[in-house]
Amino acid sequence: MPIAYSYMRFSSEKQAKGDSFRRQEELVRDYLDSHPDIELDTTLNLRDAGMSAYKGTHAKKGALGVFMRLVEDGKIEAGSYLLVEHFDRLSREEILTAQSQFLQLISDGIVVVTLADGREYSKQSVNANPMELFMSIMMMVKAHQESKDKAERVGKAWRQKMLKVAEGVQLTKRVPFWIDAEDRTKALPEKVKVVRRIFQLSADGLGGQRICSLLNSE
Repeated sequence: MPIAYSYMRFSSEKQAKGDSFRRQEELVRDYLDSHPDIELDTTLNLRDAGMSAYKGTHAKKGALGVFMRLVEDGKIEAGSYLLVEHFDRLSREEILTAQSQFLQLISDGIVVVTLADGREYSKQSVNANPMELFMSIMMMVKAHQESKDKAERVGKAWRQKMLKVAEGVQLTKRVPFWIDAEDRTKALPEKVKVVRRIFQLSADGLGGQRICSLLNSE
């Protein structure tokens, strides 16, 4: 009986506790219900929470990387299934990197299933219908472009915030504890002494815990 491995990735730890996790689990259950001849593996925890698919962290240090190495080492047999919600769960990297990972998986005999659209990609199916490969490339390009656009928007927003800070605009009501909250142009002398003491203790070679302990005792 073929074995299916469910891979789930979340952009943040918060998503792992929300609807994203529930939705991906539900898609896995629906797929297995309609494919009773496939058994779900329960030994591997293939979840990457808070790992970037845009930077490829999940493939280098995460569960996806573990899965790919197990496939490469022959510890996951050819003919096994990898279940993912969308292509963007596998990768949001540039097309050559994303495509290389995908082709390596199917070349090693793994059947990649994108649950949201019910598509199955295997070495046999792609060879028989090359249009499947074009379809996968389009999905990878879309996933990368979405992440690239988002990264540029976020970067631009942060640059604008930093420009405002440089102009003296206070972005939030919170200020460092040594600054007067009512008049942010004024420092609080007693608190400034504490800050200087912390820096001096650190320069003397003390670690964070030791500094905290010493300040509390004083």
